[in-house]
Amino acid sequence: MKAKLKIIHAGTFASIQDKGRSSYAKYGVPRSGFIDKKSAQRINKILGNKQNAAVLEWTQIGPILQFTKATQIVLSDTTNKTTLNGEPLRAKEIIEVPEGGLLNLGYNPKVVYSYLAIKEGFQTKRVLQSRSMQKGITKSDLLHSKSKLYYQAQQLKISFFKKPTFSLHQPFTDLLARTIDCFPGPEFDLLTEDELQGLEQYFTLSTQRNRMGIQLTELLPNALPSMLSVPILPGTVQLTPSGKLIVLSQDCQTTGGYPRILHLPEKSLAQLSQTTQNVRFRFNIIDYD
Repeated sequence: MKAKLKIIHAGTFASIQDKGRSSYAKYGVPRSGFIDKKSAQRINKILGNKQNAAVLEWTQIGPILQFTKATQIVLSDTTNKTTLNGEPLRAKEIIEVPEGGLLNLGYNPKVVYSYLAIKEGFQTKRVLQSRSMQKGITKSDLLHSKSKLYYQAQQLKISFFKKPTFSLHQPFTDLLARTIDCFPGPEFDLLTEDELQGLEQYFTLSTQRNRMGIQLTELLPNALPSMLSVPILPGTVQLTPSGKLIVLSQDCQTTGGYPRILHLPEKSLAQLSQTTQNVRFRFNIIDYD
């Protein structure tokens, strides 16, 4: 039986995403889909869903939701502010949500993109073989208080024994710098020695970032020639005449007119997308040979 999810507060840049639209670039339709595919597919797997079932994605400030019927969910990330009916929740484990359950996904400054998977996936309308919300393709590209979200209600099993859970220590990560693997782009060979040296510097992400792309703060002065529009895709790194570097993301257009100097594979694009403003990084350019 279908049930409706009430949106009390929409959070920031929250949307429904699945694997996206991979077969419509020739018509100018962006790919869309999960920004962090690994995180989304992992929680779907924990819940027993198909790996590309539609999930809820948001940026740092999560929505507040009320469930009209009982169901099961899994969250990719939580903080002490993530609660169900006032009780704190854990990430990456199945959570039984009762009828009328009020879920507050809270604020997480350490993770840029977080996900919520629901049993059998969100049942929003498919457009071009995908439920991914996208401006110009679906009715809306972001959730708001009037958005209609549906899911399959579940009969929860009453249990008198709760499987114990254990806190796992998070692996140490360097918050000051990291390396992003990438490959040379089609116009990489047009770069001069000075421009190549400029690519070896540390970069940071600017505040100009969304599901279409991410601008880097540091400039790369260049004398690259102008060019006609060419095919682009998520992970393409464009270099503008003013020296701005733009890393294209899931909702990017299908053509562009700036030189494509680098390309980030799927894993690297997710890693960069989950990088916060205060973290420096360097490109590790891997030769195709």
